Amino acid sequence: GMSGNGEYNRASLSQRLWLLNNLGPIVLADLDLRLSPSPPRPLLFADLGCSEGANAAALLHAVLARISAASPAAAHIVWEDLPTNDWASARAVLAAMPAPHASQVLPAGPATSPLHGPDEVAVELKRDPAASSVLLVGRSFYELVLPRGAADLVWSSMCMHWLSRSAGPLRCAIYGGDARFREAVAAAAAAGAGAVHDGDAAAFVAWRARAAEDWAALLRLRATELRVGGLFVACIAAWKNGHNPEGMEPFYLALEAMVAAGGGNEHAAEE
Repeated sequence: GMSGNGEYNRASLSQRLWLLNNLGPIVLADLDLRLSPSPPRPLLFADLGCSEGANAAALLHAVLARISAASPAAAHIVWEDLPTNDWASARAVLAAMPAPHASQVLPAGPATSPLHGPDEVAVELKRDPAASSVLLVGRSFYELVLPRGAADLVWSSMCMHWLSRSAGPLRCAIYGGDARFREAVAAAAAAGAGAVHDGDAAAFVAWRARAAEDWAALLRLRATELRVGGLFVACIAAWKNGHNPEGMEPFYLALEAMVAAGGGNEHAAEE
């Protein structure tokens, strides 16, 4: 949850609107298919990277509203984030959800103590399977989060750029918009299969390899968690034809222009 104390909830309105307008329709369309006919068992969903909960709750409310309008079926929703996440803020968000879709948070206990993994999730799912619930899980999504073969739908709206671990020093920005990153990509491409001597280009190659390995591992984990017919939906920053005109690139270009024109300093722009 960034710096904690609800800071991310207050500073992520753009992510929330993007989630509802882009990921939301995909999730709800899949949900409609699962609700017709009414499923014979409770549905299990998971939101990977829930952070402090405000953005996750926006989609959660839409999901629960759709279920209550279309089917008597229960649904269990897992919110996942790291053990160090601001779980107190996430629980406060859940407690403030408007009726009639306010959900019970399991298990009872300290406000900052989420579940630890799939075994504990399995136990909680059996406590009251007919009642909808939200389970908080403090665990990396580079590990199993859910019981094997149990999930109907897993989604992630804004966290797939986080890798399992560092691939070494990196001066470039995390998204492919800043000048150093663009230059590193060009240098790495020019080097081809040969040795990469430029420091930024070598870093880019290392991080690209780390990202590819992580993505393959993450997909294997989600495939293990999903039941037959389940779906994993992830929103990922990407390039189109070598650049990212609809994403972070315009932002970085604007910052570079401000620095060049004397409207800011290079350190502040990189921060």
